[in-house]
Amino acid sequence: MIQRKLTLSATFLLSWIVTLSDTSVVTIAVGQPRVNQGGVRRALAAACTLAAATFVIHVVGGGASVWRPMAESALADEPRLVSLAVWHMSSVAIGLSVVALGLGSLPRFASRSRYLVIFVSLMWVGFGLCFVGTALTESVDDAFSKLPQPLLLLPVGILGLIGARSEVPLSNSVHEREPRSDSIAGLQSRWDYRDRFVIPLLSTNTLSQAGIDQAITLGRFRVDSAVGSWRVVRRDDQEIVFADSMGFMEYWVSFLLPVEQTSTVEASTAVRYLWPRSGRFYFALVRPLHRRFIRLLLTTTVT
Repeated sequence: MIQRKLTLSATFLLSWIVTLSDTSVVTIAVGQPRVNQGGVRRALAAACTLAAATFVIHVVGGGASVWRPMAESALADEPRLVSLAVWHMSSVAIGLSVVALGLGSLPRFASRSRYLVIFVSLMWVGFGLCFVGTALTESVDDAFSKLPQPLLLLPVGILGLIGARSEVPLSNSVHEREPRSDSIAGLQSRWDYRDRFVIPLLSTNTLSQAGIDQAITLGRFRVDSAVGSWRVVRRDDQEIVFADSMGFMEYWVSFLLPVEQTSTVEASTAVRYLWPRSGRFYFALVRPLHRRFIRLLLTTTVT
């Protein structure tokens, strides 16, 4: 009874919580991601707030109305102990979800937490549907009033999915541009494929700006050093060029802070087929993944 009253009371919070994510709901409807360059990500902050309320209701209200009667019931030891363990397991899952959604609401973790947020949100939707399915399939009078949990579980999942879809701005700020005539172009006389992607450094992201400046200017990546299989083949105060060979093709990747516009970071790729047929066939397969990888790499660099 206590848990039911707390749950029903908490649903009244939904009106202002959804208001916090006002334009996110509209954005997801029209399918255009929204750019949010500062402050918390509002839909995920709303999901985190509601998830935290659910956690408190679960522990406080549920402890009195569900956990204690179950612990003191006359059930056989095995089903009683398993039920109690599942109760505590759900408490841990809800608590960790609050942490995950809270981190996801912070812009600096936007790109890196997106799939975690999607997973957690789908989990909450699944939890809510479990209660709905139970209410529909069990022959109990007024089942939905006795199982009000979907009123909290489903909104958390929906708000989380809205936030993951509509408020990861940086990957949508990566723009493709014509390859430069300088940079990688001077390393070979002929290229079979070239591209160039640019992402802005947000004015509020001074830590990323300083970190990128230091990585390029302080000599952490010296010529002939390696990062995994990538070997540094050229560098100066604005650019680092990595290269690798796969036997049938060679590729170069450049990271550049342009002198004329230091508020952006550029990533350029150049590919040369050593075995024309094999190289062309292989790169045709991996090219879509390559383009996604470069966008993700740039997004991660500035977050």
